[in-house]
Amino acid sequence: MAPTTVAPTTVAPTTAAPTTVAPTTVAPTTAAPTTEAPITTVAPTTTVDEDAVPTPIGLIYAGNETLPYYFIWQAPASDIESYNVYVDGKLVAASGTPSINLTADAFASGNGDYTVSVKSVRNGKESKATSITYTYTGGTVDKPTTVAPTTQSETSTAAIGEGSNAGKVDSEILNCRNDKDLAGSTFGKLCVKVKKSKKKAISLTWKNIQVAKTYVIYGAKCGTSYKKIATVHSKTFTDKKLRKGTYYKYMVVALNEKGEVVAISKLIHVATKGGKVGNCKKLKVNKSKVNLKQGKKFKLKVKQIAESKKVKLKKHRKIAFESDNQDVAVVSKKGIITAKKKGKCSVYVYAQNGVNKQVKVTVK
Repeated sequence: MAPTTVAPTTVAPTTAAPTTVAPTTVAPTTAAPTTEAPITTVAPTTTVDEDAVPTPIGLIYAGNETLPYYFIWQAPASDIESYNVYVDGKLVAASGTPSINLTADAFASGNGDYTVSVKSVRNGKESKATSITYTYTGGTVDKPTTVAPTTQSETSTAAIGEGSNAGKVDSEILNCRNDKDLAGSTFGKLCVKVKKSKKKAISLTWKNIQVAKTYVIYGAKCGTSYKKIATVHSKTFTDKKLRKGTYYKYMVVALNEKGEVVAISKLIHVATKGGKVGNCKKLKVNKSKVNLKQGKKFKLKVKQIAESKKVKLKKHRKIAFESDNQDVAVVSKKGIITAKKKGKCSVYVYAQNGVNKQVKVTVK
């Protein structure tokens, strides 16, 4: 039923010339013939950045009974790594091929028109979007005429994390107005940390998650709003063109091949070199292994070692602690481990730049 209401048929009636979509939408509005300088309209197309990621070609709706929310497009180049799919401007999925079958959750606002967009991803950078209008009719209510999602994302306090919709997480992060951890984030799954810091660049690294297909990196200067700065397939990323002696914040979101959230990292703060502030080089913890009986407690004592005696560690956050199995043992903000039941777990002790130690806990 859905295909009969699809707007894309008015955008790309044939597949023979998908590359003409963008020019035809631009020419009528720029009215180049009336300017008596048609040659000047060619200049913008010849000055495109050679490093710019090419835009997906010929996006259309191709759904059927088996794949009700199926969209396809053509790869603009052979070296495109993946594609990010957006619905009404929100990231809802990622795909390694030029096609995607979305879920009904992408159209959770109800029956009505949605803008479906696709961006190519190469070397962690996105292209401009190719977009069409899709009319969803599978809901029980109509889509509100007001833009409710944007007001909800700014005030939402609902916990998000593993299994959450990628679009919701993206919205939560981009609308975050502080330097606090996102609800539902964890440290142990990704263990995001600084790999290397230079005057104008910061390299990050994290643990590889087997089911993760892509990693989305969000970052900004500390105290400012987040930006989505890259999407990568590896477990490293380097942020360049930064200011020396300045603190930057980062968060990484892991997505599986369906575009679902696998993990959200804790926020980390990293300083570039060349200033009076610096980073933690390593942590010293009083115990690497702790054996406890049920109900007993043990306090971890931690000391940060700066990368140089000439720099100060400006505290954006205190040393933090996290248990990877709270059924076995829990740990307080002050590093006090409490044994709950027999078993084994790990307690992560981590600094604001992600440098960490792992304490093995055994409850007898």
